Parts: sequence; structure tokens; C-alpha cells
Amino acid sequence: LEEETIVTREYARRDGTIHYFLTASAVRIGEYHSYAISISSMVPINESARTIKNFFGYVFLGGFLVVAVLSYVTSVTVTKPLRKLIAASKELATFNFSVDLPKGKKDEIGDLSSSLATLSGNLQAALEELKEKNQLLEADLKKRKQLETQRKDFIRDISHELKTPITLIEGYAEGLLDGIKEDSQEEYLSIILDEAKNMETMVKDMLELTYTESEAYTLHLEKVPLAKLVQKSVEPFLDYHGEKLAFHMALAKDISVTVDVMKFTTALRNILKNAVSYTTLTTEASLEITLKEVS
Repeated sequence: LEEETIVTREYARRDGTIHYFLTASAVRIGEYHSYAISISSMVPINESARTIKNFFGYVFLGGFLVVAVLSYVTSVTVTKPLRKLIAASKELATFNFSVDLPKGKKDEIGDLSSSLATLSGNLQAALEELKEKNQLLEADLKKRKQLETQRKDFIRDISHELKTPITLIEGYAEGLLDGIKEDSQEEYLSIILDEAKNMETMVKDMLELTYTESEAYTLHLEKVPLAKLVQKSVEPFLDYHGEKLAFHMALAKDISVTVDVMKFTTALRNILKNAVSYTTLTTEASLEITLKEVS
């Protein structure tokens, strides 16, 4: 009583059929000391414990099933779409805009999928537009490069073509200074004038190409007898070297061509000048010019 401790005991009946649980405690009521004793059978407690144990088993099993169902639902509705979105975003990062995005949901994942689909479409359109502009830019650069090449080729060709009339003018001018026959002076001056006009035409073509960045000559085509063009091209060279070079021509009269007379004549005269330049000039030197139609 003085220590006011609580004593608990568990015991059984002699026959061992029922177990009891005893609790005794000191109780002070005013000036009096008393005992409070409680005796209860262990059968309800055991049954309650067994019931609680079974209940917890069912609760655990039910909780496990609920967690499994929730995990499956979460995997289907959240994890799997998120994995698809992650895979789609990786494809978009490699400029592959044909990926299949999950659609039809009205939640945040659906909104994210719709946003990625919109982004994919916009990027696809921008990429196509960029490719088209790149193709146009490449074509423009290629065109400019070709134009620059043509301009250089044109200037080189013009420089080469100008050598022929300049050479003829120099030769006939030297003939005039050396005092040729009076009846040939007018012919020499006429040739010099024609060659000067040819040079003027060439220079105009060059200026036209330079200022207008034209890709080719402006051709004035007409149908003319080819023998006439060859004869006209040969005439400036007939008296150029006097008696040191003879021309022998066999020209078919019935061959016609459709050409730019001025430019075609220039080409023929360049060929003739090369022939004259690579011919050793002697009293027996000659050039043979043959025109025939080859089937």
C-alpha cells in the first residue's frame, strides 16, 4: 500500500481450460488505503487478438491488391504515356517529326502531348521552309558561280577574238605605211574599217554582258549560204601576206546554215588566223579550205 505499485498476474484454472488475467493496485480514498483488484478471462482477449490478427491479414491483402491496381492504373495512365512522350521528344531532337504522339486524353499529359504535336508540326513546317530556302540559295549561288565563270570565259574569249582584227589592222596598216599600190589602198582601208567595226561590236557585246549580267549572247539568227560566210571570212587574209601564202578554196554552194552571221564569222576568222599563224610563210605556202556536206 505504501509503495502504491501495480501488480499483474496471469494464471489458469487447475484443469487448464481457462486462463485469467489479474491486476491489483493500491488505491487511496481520503485517509483510507484500499485495494482495487480486477480479474478477467483471457478468452475474449485471445479471441480479440486473433480477430485483430486475421483482420490485419485481410487489411494487408486488400492493401496489397489496392496498391497493385493503383500501380497498374498509374502505369497505364501516367508512366506509359510519359515514356512515349520521352521517346517522342528524343526523336524530335533528331529532327524526326513523323513520330506518333498519344492523343485523346483531357488531362495534363494529354495537354503536353498536344503541345508536342503542335511543336512537331511547326518545326516540320519550319524545316521544310528552311530546306526550300536553302535549295533556292544553293541554286542562286550556283547560278552566280556559273555567271561568274561565263563572264570570265567571255572576257577570255573576247580577248582572244580581238587578236584577229587587231592583227589584221596592224598588217594592213603596215602595208599602207610601206607604200602599197594606190589601187589597193582603198581595199586596205576598207578592211581596216571593217575590222574596227567588228571590234566595236565585240566590245558592245562584252559591255552588254557586264552590265546586264546576261548568261549568253543575244543571237540574231538568219539562214545564209555557208560558202558565202567562208568567202567573207577569208577575204581579209588574201592580201595579208602578199605572195607568201596562197589560198585554195573548194566551196559547195548549196549548203545553208542558220546562225548569227557576225559571231559565226568571228569564229571562222579565228580558225583562219590560227591556220595562218601556224603556217610557215614561203612562196610555196598555201591553205586549203574545203566545204562539203558530210552525211
